[in-house]
Amino acid sequence: MTNKLCKVTFLPGRTVLEVPYKTTIMEATFKTDLSLESLCNGKGICGKCLVNVSGEVNEPNDQEHKVLGKQKRDNLRLACKTEILGDVEVTLPNAEKYHTVQNGQVHEYPFDPMILYPDLEKTYGIAIDIGTTSIVVSLVELNHTGAELSTSSCLNPQTKFGGDVVTRISIAHEKPENTKELRACVIEAINELIKKMCVQQNIDAEEIRHISIAGNTTMLHLLMGIDPISLAQAPYTPVFVDYREVSLEDIALHCHPKTVISLLPCLSAFIGADILAGLIAIDFHRTKEPSLFIDVGTNGEIVANVRGKLVATSSAAGPALEGMNIHCGCRAVTGAVSGFHLTDKGEIRLETIEDAPAVGICGSGLVEIVADLLNWKIIDASGRFSKPDELPENLSCHLTEFGNQPAFIIYPESDIILTQKDIRQVQLAKAAIAAAVKILFERLEFELSMVEHVYIAGAFGYHLDQEAVKTIGLIPAELKAKMHFVGNTSKEGARLCLTSKKALEEIQKLQKDLIPLELSYAPEFMNSFIGQMNFFV
Repeated sequence: MTNKLCKVTFLPGRTVLEVPYKTTIMEATFKTDLSLESLCNGKGICGKCLVNVSGEVNEPNDQEHKVLGKQKRDNLRLACKTEILGDVEVTLPNAEKYHTVQNGQVHEYPFDPMILYPDLEKTYGIAIDIGTTSIVVSLVELNHTGAELSTSSCLNPQTKFGGDVVTRISIAHEKPENTKELRACVIEAINELIKKMCVQQNIDAEEIRHISIAGNTTMLHLLMGIDPISLAQAPYTPVFVDYREVSLEDIALHCHPKTVISLLPCLSAFIGADILAGLIAIDFHRTKEPSLFIDVGTNGEIVANVRGKLVATSSAAGPALEGMNIHCGCRAVTGAVSGFHLTDKGEIRLETIEDAPAVGICGSGLVEIVADLLNWKIIDASGRFSKPDELPENLSCHLTEFGNQPAFIIYPESDIILTQKDIRQVQLAKAAIAAAVKILFERLEFELSMVEHVYIAGAFGYHLDQEAVKTIGLIPAELKAKMHFVGNTSKEGARLCLTSKKALEEIQKLQKDLIPLELSYAPEFMNSFIGQMNFFV
């Protein structure tokens, strides 16, 4: 029986393959071009790898029954826990269009590209931002003005291996083939985006002569095929951080054979080229007013600029603010709840991406929901749900029970709810960021109330409501500064390094000037973290 091969048919598309007996459905997808997210690395706890299955498979265990909850149906299973025992047919969820922020605020530099071919009629460059969640690619003209001609993006295909960098580091370290696979899927995704833009703009990829790449430190290590395990083990030393130029022999991208590929510099294991690129994009390092830069994601990167000193740190916020580890959470896909308002009559008004029927809750929607529940005292400062008899009927009617915990009904037509555990996930995420900000300024001996500007970067930050951010305490209460939501500054910084030698010089100088602060060694972090868990009400 152990040598038995089982036929698996994936729908839609009818991808057919044979796999060994007891291979999981998730493992089977790894042998194809198909993609399923596995945010928990196959532990069966995130519930994001739901598929419809018919055929010979194992019975679900108690853990799987618990995760499926209300969604439990005879043929609905977790791909990571479903073992193939014979011929099966698996229907994957429809590929949802993923939305991310492709552009950001930018302070332009003089047009003076590093790569210039005066004898060529047409020369183009590619700017790339490789994020943990998404990849954004930009096509830039390099002959005359540095104009951005096209931008395209996709979900980072590495998400099928895990939603955060720590999980991917662990998988990459298991065996060299995993590192190669993590690398190959990103290169393939980038090449597809480049080809798409070339077709749209009717240009030949051979005319691409310079590629500039920003990304966090882990993404750049994987792009180079380097096992990033040193980034996850003390003393957290990267294999490389400095600016480097590589060729197509190192990274097989869709361009001219002699194209220069620039990997922008990182600062440390947790402060990558995406942050440095973002800082030069908005000229943050030159500002004279006390300022704070925050890139909110699974890892919150934070940079302070006070008294002429630039200090950077990071804090593991987890994926909750990107809609992950949330019972009905999702990424920013079509139909994701992105805005929420509860009226004084108890009516719920939702905003969804592309005004489609609600399918789940993404990060910005999550923040607004929690903020409104606080405003209406449906949850208290500790995050605890009020009891139904403590609320007026027009509010208590939205409360329910799920898995022996209270929950709030967001969209009954799709069984979308927010549970007590979801509230705790938000508290953990926001406390990690707020505590890091507080410690950073304590180390600088600078009052948070004196900060004049807060720049919030990234796809999540771009759609945030300023009042909701303050209500949930994503930043410490003492911080009263004006907020600026600056979008995808990483891609903009990478683009500047294509079009301006000055920008390329600036980012390398910034790497030398920026001082890293590693919070894993900060004895006061846990007390500060606990102190930031409550909401501001």
